[in-house]
Amino acid sequence: MALRLDRLRDARLWIRIAVLSAVTAGVLAASILVAWAISGFPGVVAATLAALACWLGASAAMVAGERYRAPRMAVAGFFAGMVFRIGVPLGLVFFARLGGGALFDLGLLYYLLVFYAVTLAVEIAMSLPKGSASDLLGKKP
Repeated sequence: MALRLDRLRDARLWIRIAVLSAVTAGVLAASILVAWAISGFPGVVAATLAALACWLGASAAMVAGERYRAPRMAVAGFFAGMVFRIGVPLGLVFFARLGGGALFDLGLLYYLLVFYAVTLAVEIAMSLPKGSASDLLGKKP
């Protein structure tokens, strides 16, 4: 059973968030193995916090994008999503720094970079309107 991206773009919000959750969980499973090998249990905590922060930010951005789905509200939806998508992981970095920076020694920033890229890619893939990729490539659908 193939997962068709054009069907996900039109799917309900909770289905898109479930797909985002599944992809994030899969990447988290792989990074937990890496974190355990490098830092043990504290590294697993850092990887899990990074995954949670990026997942929460991307999920909130998807909800904001759904709220501003009308074409005339696209710019507002973009900026509202950006506030959540960037704000939640940066909030984690801020509080980790205030807490003494021990999470930084465990690789928190590296895990944030991985999970931010993954959640951003999944969110964008499910948010682009139909035909966007073919328009960018100069092909007619």
